[in-house]
Amino acid sequence: MKRITPALKIKLRKPLGALYSPRQSAALCKALVDQTVYAVGDATVQKLAKLRIPVQVAVYDLKTRRKPINRKEEAWFEKLPGVKIVCVNPAGYITPSLQNAVSLALKSEVPTKVFVVGEEDLAVLPFLRQAGHGVICYGQPGKGMVVVPVNRVTRHLAEKLYAEFRDVK
Repeated sequence: MKRITPALKIKLRKPLGALYSPRQSAALCKALVDQTVYAVGDATVQKLAKLRIPVQVAVYDLKTRRKPINRKEEAWFEKLPGVKIVCVNPAGYITPSLQNAVSLALKSEVPTKVFVVGEEDLAVLPFLRQAGHGVICYGQPGKGMVVVPVNRVTRHLAEKLYAEFRDVK
């Protein structure tokens, strides 16, 4: 199990890819055309659905900014199509449970949703490390949505960041 360090927490505040403000929906849609999309975060999954952008893997924890979402939104996630995988991942950690869930989701040939008991924020790194192609979308609180292409450069960045986590038992 990996635990984030205070220094790494500061580094990860900077977007890992292109940042799209809420006003840039058209540009966001254009950037995601013909891409395999992996969405991390409740608000991100919902925003992409509103824009009618198909998502291959949706990762959510039924919270936005660490506060529980309402019952209507919970019901929306339950109705979201796809195979459901459940994993456990406390805030500030990347657990084997999360990594295995990402691995299973990436192997799925049908849309998949990963429900994280705990917090899903750091799931971006396992996706960058394991995905073969596509883009990862996640929210940047108060700023918009970040789109990170999966490629050699971003995979190397993810490996470098992952190495900075502290190993815990």
